[in-house]
Amino acid sequence: MIGSKLRHLRFIKGMTLDDLAKCSNVSRGNIHRIELDQISPRMETLRVLCEALDTSLGAFFQPEETALEEALPQVRAKGFRGGTLAWLEHAEALIQYSADSLSVLDHQGFVVYETEPALRFHAAPPEERRTRPWWSAAHPEDQIGLQAGFEAFLAGGEPAGPPPYRVAHRDGTWHWVRTRLSRQVDHPLIQGIIASTQDITLLKAIEESAQSRRRYESLATALGGVTHTFSNLLMGIQAINEKIINNGLLEIPCRSQLGKVQDAIAKASGLLRQMRDFAGNPLLFVEPLDVNQVIRDLTPVLEGLLQPGHLLCFELGEGSPQVEADRRQLEQALIALISNADDALEAPAGAVTLRTARGLPGGAEAGEGTWVEPLPGEAGAFLVLTVQDSGSGMEPDVLQRIFDPFFTTRFQGRGMGLASVLGIVRAHRGGLRVSSRRGQGSSFELHLPAREDPAEAPAQAAAAPRPRQLPRGILLAEDDTFLREAIRDMLDLLGYDRVFEVADGKEAILQYEAHAREIGLVLLDVDMPSMGGIETYGRLRELNPSLKIVFATGAWEQNPELVRHTAHGITGILSKPFQHSELKSLLDFYLG
Repeated sequence: MIGSKLRHLRFIKGMTLDDLAKCSNVSRGNIHRIELDQISPRMETLRVLCEALDTSLGAFFQPEETALEEALPQVRAKGFRGGTLAWLEHAEALIQYSADSLSVLDHQGFVVYETEPALRFHAAPPEERRTRPWWSAAHPEDQIGLQAGFEAFLAGGEPAGPPPYRVAHRDGTWHWVRTRLSRQVDHPLIQGIIASTQDITLLKAIEESAQSRRRYESLATALGGVTHTFSNLLMGIQAINEKIINNGLLEIPCRSQLGKVQDAIAKASGLLRQMRDFAGNPLLFVEPLDVNQVIRDLTPVLEGLLQPGHLLCFELGEGSPQVEADRRQLEQALIALISNADDALEAPAGAVTLRTARGLPGGAEAGEGTWVEPLPGEAGAFLVLTVQDSGSGMEPDVLQRIFDPFFTTRFQGRGMGLASVLGIVRAHRGGLRVSSRRGQGSSFELHLPAREDPAEAPAQAAAAPRPRQLPRGILLAEDDTFLREAIRDMLDLLGYDRVFEVADGKEAILQYEAHAREIGLVLLDVDMPSMGGIETYGRLRELNPSLKIVFATGAWEQNPELVRHTAHGITGILSKPFQHSELKSLLDFYLG
């Protein structure tokens, strides 16, 4: 009795348990138990509660049950309406500010209702879109598939939705979206199809980047086997061709034809090097380089790449930091970028700008463009090398493919230039950003990590002291019989008649132990049976720490051990296929 009257009075006053507890200083739990008739209040406590409810103790005990019962339905209805309105406002806010859009479609696929996010997303106004089927807002290439999927869904297909498709966005670009369909034709309020659409442009870009990386790795693996085998064959052909040219018994016309063969071999060798660079060739001869000086030394070559009427401009930043890089690869990247920029200048006149500047520590600095190869997160100071052209720019679909091997928009192009630039950047743990707009040209930014302390430049490999009057015997370890005989013939032509030939690493160890006093240099293949070149290298170093060892290899695979061994100046690499003159220069350097 007391509890129910107290509860009804609190309802009429519009007070919650917390409100009454705060006004009366009686605990919420005690008030709750009084209202449930679990406890009987003391008279003083009841008086305090009545004062908080703005009534007297006498009025509380007067018979007012009928008035309370009559008022209760109105109180309840008011509370229900208030709660319902609050819930509806909450639901409306959720729909309005949701990242996904909701639409209701009729049986023909026309939009009969859509939420605020859909209105903010589409490029076409709602009045225009509601005059045609829902799928007509998609990219023309996607519309047929969307229509077929919608009709199949109406016919009883799975309640899922079509594959991702493109829609014209208000920002002027095509956005990738995913739509899920829900059949609600029997619902009395909806009587249609609910389409929930989500913008997945960013997710699509991430997926495509991952797929591109996987394709790159697969292609790099495939190129590994091809270039290694091809370089060995090319090496053998080149050695035999040079032997025929140098024997002095051929007529002049025959020598001319064989010279053309030699030129073709040289071009094929250059293409092999570009393939290795594309995959991130680890065989780097790294040294501290002043990029501005490299550009100055290479200026005649770079200017010779431009067509008549085109201008090469230089903006070399003062005080640009040095980088640790392979000079040959850096020069190759510059040549490829300048050639590509010149090709982009379709008009009779145009300019290519080559710019260097110091980058800020802390990684990727702000700027327009797409990161083809992002800088590592822990990147410090770096040098930014930019090649910019004043051409007509590139379409987005072309921009996405320019680093694919052998992709080119030029008839005369070979398609490996930019692909090799990407590999060079990756090998040097740098970054590459590209920006291009129609009518405004293109810009390629190479971000190369700067040296931490340029004042302490390590000695170059060429500066390492080398003893004179070494034994002139050569240990040749090569498992390919055809190639081993070809290299032996080249050594014979150079006057090295003490050549110890072996087919694997174990034989190389035995031969060196037997003829250590006669052997001054080892030509060592990397991939050999029984014992590979890296392990053989370690065993030979144990026998003679100062022994001159050169890896003769066409392998470009990521081999950190090989890179580590060549970083100290006492080991070199002769990249197959090498020419007679390259072998002579190497032997003159090591054996004097």
